[in-house]
Amino acid sequence: PKANPNNLRLNFASMKPLPSVYGKGEKITLHALKTTPIHGKWLNLGGGDGRYLSKLLTRVTKIISTDNSTAKINALSKRIPKKYNEKIDFVVHDFTKRFPFQSETFDGVIFTGVMHLYPPAKMKKTLGEVNRVLKRKGRLIIDCATESQRISLE
Repeated sequence: PKANPNNLRLNFASMKPLPSVYGKGEKITLHALKTTPIHGKWLNLGGGDGRYLSKLLTRVTKIISTDNSTAKINALSKRIPKKYNEKIDFVVHDFTKRFPFQSETFDGVIFTGVMHLYPPAKMKKTLGEVNRVLKRKGRLIIDCATESQRISLE
């Protein structure tokens, strides 16, 4: 029998949140992650330190996490619990360039905490690419981190 994603009970306790220099995340983004039907293959744009990955890895079949920093990708890949290694791939990519994915590849895209750092023309191009790789009726979660503050993890 096929599960109806609208009737699933969500258990985020099965994976501890990854510590983040940006704190626990934006309240509205956490709410969106809790209430949005999430399944299938997702793209995490500008994945950085992975603060929202714990909310996705327990619900998706696959996630591609991208960042333009090889160092950030390497650091994040070491922090993912081994039991999730098969569910996640890491790609070094500048999201202001054409995405290295075929059209209509992803059931969802999460794009958080970086959009406000780039000029509107680059974001227009990026959102065009998001539209291209997102499946019809796919989900898009965006936040602009207006209230984020860096904290020390030490």
